[in-house]
Amino acid sequence: MNRKPLSQNPVIAILWSLLYFAIFMGCQLATSLVFSLIVPIRVIAKNPLLGDAELMRLAETELLSHLDTISVVSAVITVVIFWFIAFFRKRPLEQELGLYKVSFTSLCSVSAIAIAAVYVISLIFSFIPERWLTGYNEQMTSMLDAESSLMFVATVVVAPIVEEITFRAMMYGALSRAMPPWVAMLLSSFIFGAAHGNIIQGIYAFSLGMLLVWIYYRFGSVIPCIMLHIVFNLFGSYSQMIFNRFQSAYSTVLLLALAFTIPAILHIIRVTRKSPPPPRNYF
Repeated sequence: MNRKPLSQNPVIAILWSLLYFAIFMGCQLATSLVFSLIVPIRVIAKNPLLGDAELMRLAETELLSHLDTISVVSAVITVVIFWFIAFFRKRPLEQELGLYKVSFTSLCSVSAIAIAAVYVISLIFSFIPERWLTGYNEQMTSMLDAESSLMFVATVVVAPIVEEITFRAMMYGALSRAMPPWVAMLLSSFIFGAAHGNIIQGIYAFSLGMLLVWIYYRFGSVIPCIMLHIVFNLFGSYSQMIFNRFQSAYSTVLLLALAFTIPAILHIIRVTRKSPPPPRNYF
């Protein structure tokens, strides 16, 4: 694919990408802080006769039960801030956030790749000693035990949208204007992995991030990245639930996805052989 020559100072590009990351993390921290102030007040108001230790335990439990709400609220705030950035720069939203349309066939292709990626990464993780996975397994178990519709939406829909806009459209987009694509891919994927908080999930996220940023590099659009991320989170986080409810169909879908992975990759390379929408001037 033909690419425009690099046109920005790498230091400036890194600073802008870190600003986008700071917006993403800042919204999460600010939302969590607000809830951590409101929830204890509500718990104390409802239980004025309890001791401090019991109140702290109840407040912690109540706060954990609102993690899904915190995720959704922080995501909405993040996207709104990015919308304001586009507004003040007087640029179309699709250009600022990389929301270019792609074909239905391409979306099916990235979906097949996502399901195959879940299987491959899970197979790799099966060789990791169980003691290394303790923190990761506890985090996944607590999320799935929530049995919240809002948690499902936050994990499968909201997180992919806001993370792809942040890490691929904004961060990688900024970095790719000032350094070779492979360097920008590695750097943005490393930050994406680091944002997930622990080593195991960080490695998991870095691997996924490299796949997602390659998709963005090929299409110049964040929409197929969002689609891949949605399917990946659905089958990665809720595979057991899907298997229990759709046992026969689950195996068929998995086999079809594995069978069509190579054709899907070849399709993506073929349809993106020409240059994608030109990189945006971020600064």
